[in-house]
Amino acid sequence: MKGIVTILGSGSSTGTPMIGCRCPTCLSSDVKNQRLRSSILIELDQKKILVDASPDFRQQALKEKITQIDGIILTHMHFDHIAGIDDTRVFTFGHKSPIPFLLTQSAWEDFSIKYRYFFQETKVSTAKLNPQILEKTPIQTQFLGLNFTFISYFQSDMEVIGFKLGNFAYLTDIKTYDEKSLDQLKGVEILVISALKSEMTPFHINFDQAIEISQKLNVKQVYLTHLSHEINAAKWEFQLPENVHLAYDGLKIEVKYER
Repeated sequence: MKGIVTILGSGSSTGTPMIGCRCPTCLSSDVKNQRLRSSILIELDQKKILVDASPDFRQQALKEKITQIDGIILTHMHFDHIAGIDDTRVFTFGHKSPIPFLLTQSAWEDFSIKYRYFFQETKVSTAKLNPQILEKTPIQTQFLGLNFTFISYFQSDMEVIGFKLGNFAYLTDIKTYDEKSLDQLKGVEILVISALKSEMTPFHINFDQAIEISQKLNVKQVYLTHLSHEINAAKWEFQLPENVHLAYDGLKIEVKYER
């Protein structure tokens, strides 16, 4: 079975262009240098799964003409990955069923406090979500009838989840990880992985570290996402290994899945 993964946003927490910045990338007219905050859409088996709801989700949904969301996966609770969650309420207008919503136990504890009004009896229109909580990782589990393998890693003290689905894996905001957890992803052919820039940074891996992970997993195609505004697409695309590419907003990747 074939599916499509769309990169809704390939930018870092500031997006590109960054407010007030006059660097060459931020002033560039190249569409590959215009990055909304990180998120992807998975279309597989007639289902559409949103992974993270960035502050730019409304804009992303309009751009990609998204009219259906069947499920949401939340990788972690940082603002740039969750701030657009209430915009998903349009998909449950008309008293439709709540949207299945997968997240970790630690994320749920935080989410249920910050967004407690989502789960209160009220006439106010909010996102309607049906939580599916991951109590442990690594774990193989079903979400919307699809078989996922989820792993956890950390960005500072924040737990983040990545996953494998068919021949595809997604790792955003990865910094501190257990090598054994990554072993759960072996066999994937396509990897989308966050790598802020070429230099070392406190909260993200860099390009070289992302490439090293991809080599350990022996993946065929690698897409770097969550990119800093300092990264100029035209410059960097030719400096990377042949199978490593910069992700960009609107990029569509064909993936394969077997039941």
